[in-house]
Amino acid sequence: MKNIGENVVRIEAEALRSLADRIGGPMAAAFQQAVDLLFCCAGRVVVTGMGKSGLIARKIAATFSSTGTPALYLHPVEALHGDLGMVVRGMWCWRFRRPERRRKSSHCWRPSSGCECR
Repeated sequence: MKNIGENVVRIEAEALRSLADRIGGPMAAAFQQAVDLLFCCAGRVVVTGMGKSGLIARKIAATFSSTGTPALYLHPVEALHGDLGMVVRGMWCWRFRRPERRRKSSHCWRPSSGCECR
């Protein structure tokens, strides 16, 4: 049992080292842009996604809220059917989607309320 726990910790440590390398290297500009946008957000962070992406988005919204960054999860279909009214100027929208679906979903909804979407 001890070896299993040790192996899990080593695997997770390696994953964190790999993430640090990516944030410091090829993802540096995109990561910095995301941090700047979050830091400058005057309102809530609206996190959205469907399916597995939606599950991740829900968890991120909950984590933001519990750590002092006001956030809410907005289901994209509910947004199309009236809930988009919750989004107001000054909010930052973060859409989660699988990369291969980027072209299909990018036109689905664009808040006209002044919300910045990424």
